[in-house]
Amino acid sequence: MDAVYLRQSLFKDCTMIETVMLAIGPDDGDRIDKLAAQAIDLAQPADATVILGHVLSQNTLEEERQQYNEAIDQVGQDVRKEDITPERLAKDTDPVRKAIDQLEATAVEFEIRAGAGDKAEELSRIAEANNVDNLIIGGQKRSPAGKAMFGSTTQRLLLNAPCPVTYVRDRDE
Repeated sequence: MDAVYLRQSLFKDCTMIETVMLAIGPDDGDRIDKLAAQAIDLAQPADATVILGHVLSQNTLEEERQQYNEAIDQVGQDVRKEDITPERLAKDTDPVRKAIDQLEATAVEFEIRAGAGDKAEELSRIAEANNVDNLIIGGQKRSPAGKAMFGSTTQRLLLNAPCPVTYVRDRDE
């Protein structure tokens, strides 16, 4: 009887998931299908929203803004009338675009949240600001010796994220 109650209790807790965040890095192109599938598998049964979290370096953000402004100066007019925000730049990255395509195909609701700066700090900030119930992260392939440790961003998120973290490993790990 206790085991049945425990299972029911755990199932109820799982259905309380309202927001799942998928952290997407610029190097996630090879594994984005697997990461997005994990987010969909977690979010869809709970009718949860997926936050696509992407963090740019501060230098990348500044370079993109400078290039945009230079292009506007050449054309003489800002036809898009947009500010170059981290969210705008995130939408243009290949891994984020692929994740959007997968989410749209399954009708799972999603939002894009992005930042600039330290990846672990920004992803934690985004997760906390959006009351994320579960953060999904992937890791880079590591050498045999390097498999004993996670990458620094992954390790910091596993230890310091404001919510539970799901680590999706590469097939070769």
